[in-house]
Amino acid sequence: MLVRVAPEIRRAIERSAERKGTSLSAEAEDILVDVIRARKWGDARSRALSYLPGQVCMALKNVYRLDRREFNWRMSPADHEALRAALLHPARPPGASG
Repeated sequence: MLVRVAPEIRRAIERSAERKGTSLSAEAEDILVDVIRARKWGDARSRALSYLPGQVCMALKNVYRLDRREFNWRMSPADHEALRAALLHPARPPGASG
């Protein structure tokens, strides 16, 4: 299958593949599978509600990957607390009131 994508999208997929140690093709397939699963998972409002927690989990996974440690909020009390704290007390930009 040949797919044409914008250069910035390809670079993002390449960076992600490098971080994971996978091929460009494998990473693109993982992304497509995630999108297909997300579309099957309920209506647009449900997907919107789960978007932020999903993004927080991905950010934590990337931070943990730098330490060569797997992020697992279901099994690790420390990881669960990190996710909980990030969702309950999101960071605000400097100077923002809240």
